[in-house]
Amino acid sequence: MSFFVTEPLSRRRNDESGVALIAILSLVVLIGSLSASLLLIGRSHSQDIRLDGRLHRAAEAAETGVVHATFELSRNQDLDGDGGIGTVSGAQGGCTFEVTAEALDRRHVRLVATGRADGASRELEAIVAPEPTTAFRQGLAGALSLHLTGGATTDSYDATLGTYLSQAQNWDDSGRYAIQNGTVSSNGPLSLSGSPTHIRGSAHPGPGETLTGDGFPTVTGSTAALTQPMALEAPQLEQFLAVLATNDNSDIPTGTGIDLDLDAATLDVHSGAVLMLPAGRYLLRRLTIKEDAEIVITGPTTIFLTGDLVIEDAELSNATQEPSQFTLIAHPYLLDGNGGESTDSAEIVVETDGMEVHWKIYAPAVDVDISGHSEIFGAIVGRNVQLSQATVHYDESLAFDSDLEFRPYRRVLWRDRRPRPGIPPKMNDLTRQ
Repeated sequence: MSFFVTEPLSRRRNDESGVALIAILSLVVLIGSLSASLLLIGRSHSQDIRLDGRLHRAAEAAETGVVHATFELSRNQDLDGDGGIGTVSGAQGGCTFEVTAEALDRRHVRLVATGRADGASRELEAIVAPEPTTAFRQGLAGALSLHLTGGATTDSYDATLGTYLSQAQNWDDSGRYAIQNGTVSSNGPLSLSGSPTHIRGSAHPGPGETLTGDGFPTVTGSTAALTQPMALEAPQLEQFLAVLATNDNSDIPTGTGIDLDLDAATLDVHSGAVLMLPAGRYLLRRLTIKEDAEIVITGPTTIFLTGDLVIEDAELSNATQEPSQFTLIAHPYLLDGNGGESTDSAEIVVETDGMEVHWKIYAPAVDVDISGHSEIFGAIVGRNVQLSQATVHYDESLAFDSDLEFRPYRRVLWRDRRPRPGIPPKMNDLTRQ
């Protein structure tokens, strides 16, 4: 006979209820823990968002300071009266900024800007330099081509800081030089020939071109092709017409060896004659200097040329020794009443030794051919430019129009010196093409 012992039903229900209660309590604890974790995560995330917002506002404040500092440099004025151009401070939108300026060289300035917003701060650094405002951005520029041979050399200096000799304190295999910024550029082919040819600066062929030549020329800078053609626009016809109507041609002295035809607007100097040209604005259809003759520029002078300039065994000098004081603007405008361009190409040809001339030539539609051991201080823009044996000392100040009250500055380098947490500093080199 068998016996079965059964557990009371009430006890079994109580046990099951206890298990369920424990499970429910565990679930409640778990949900509570998850809620607390989510609350902490949300709170931390909210704090990160607020911090990121403050850091972003601080960066904007620093950027605002850089803009203010750059504006002072462009105006060349201490606008806030703090005793330094480019050193600024201020507030905007509840944020503050402070900027210090440090001159690195003749052109470049380092700006360090700190922006603050509700206890957060960011620090930016920018290297700025004036943006060239003229076409004379290098020593030699060829609108179509550029060729240097026979030991042609280049370097640079700044005429606003004194004479070339006062700045030529450096030496290399080619001799004495001032600054290695005698860059040459072409919108098309560029060739260098001969081991004595020495470019103290860069040599840029046109877009899609490569530097060519023979021998062992020296280039101290880059030989990369231009990323886009140089903007070398034709001189304005209106300028020529205005000078045709009113000029100083009648002030040109005449005498033995000096042939001046006012009606034809031609000037020929030869037979050892010396012409002291008064300061003024002249329009000539032809200018020749030959046979040991010389023209001396005595003051601010601009010659508008519609035909040939030929210098053979003669000299053209500038008594001021400032390239900015002597400008030659050449273009083959016919100026015969129709105002159209001539179908005949004008030329600038210099074949002489020992000439020293301080000038700037702008002739993007005129071929320029210079040969002989001459020294050129200034800058030359031509169509097809050939230079043999001569030396070009590029005047860097010609890149900037001295008459402009506002000289824009551009950033050549930028970096975040105090970035947001977790983000490494970045360097942005704006000079790389």
